[in-house]
Order: sequence, then C-alpha cells, then structure tokens
Amino acid sequence: MGEYAELARALLEAERGARRRILATLVRLEGSGYRRPGARMLIAGEDRAAGFLSGGCLEGDVAERARRVADGGDPFVATYDTRSQDDLVWGLASGCNGIVDVLLEPVPPPQDPGHPARLAERVAARRPAALATVFRAEGP
Repeated sequence: MGEYAELARALLEAERGARRRILATLVRLEGSGYRRPGARMLIAGEDRAAGFLSGGCLEGDVAERARRVADGGDPFVATYDTRSQDDLVWGLASGCNGIVDVLLEPVPPPQDPGHPARLAERVAARRPAALATVFRAEGP
C-alpha cells in the first residue's frame, strides 16, 4: 500500500472511531534529513499513527506535541535541530543533520469542505488526488 493510501485509510479509520486526529506535515528542511517537505504523519488517538517524518528520531516527540494540539486546537510549527553531535536527544546517531520544521494541525471536521475524506475516497477509487496544506500566508 502506498504512503498516501495508508494515510487515507488511517484518516477514515480515525473518523469512524471518532478519535482526535492531528496531521503533521514536514514543511521545511534545512540541511539533510530522511524525508523532504510534504512528508506527512497522522496521529489518531493515543495508539495510532500512520506515515513518518524522519528515520524514527522525531515521531515520538511529534506524537507528544500532537496531544497538546488536540487539547488546545491551535496549530503550530515545531522546530527540530538535529545538527549538533553534542545533543543527546536529536543529534546522536539520528542520521539527520539539519533543521526540520513540522506543522501540527487538527484534521478539519467532516462537514468542512477541506476534510481529508475526499482524499480517501479518491485514493480508494484509484483516482488522482492531492492534499495541500497552507503553512504560511500573508494577509487575510
């Protein structure tokens, strides 16, 4: 199963289970990293995640931050600096050597026109689909 098909399936499962859903999107990479901007991860409830943003070194912290987004509802960008070899949390043996920005945002409710269920429907029908996230805008 492809990455976006897995993400779409996880979105539908999370919707049926009425679990909170947070979408994490890698929005900026400076230096090196395992994934490029556009990589996504869905965090649904306490026990379910789909997709990945790194080689495994960021996902646990992203899931913890997702809990805070689910509680407060406000999206935000988390920055991870994996350049320092002295940093025991991010730098040691992570295979990354860059700065990674990850946008965490609640998945819109089903009645919202931007709800990702449309992505799931198109993937299930094997039709072209896109999932876009605006992470910076100027003006209204």
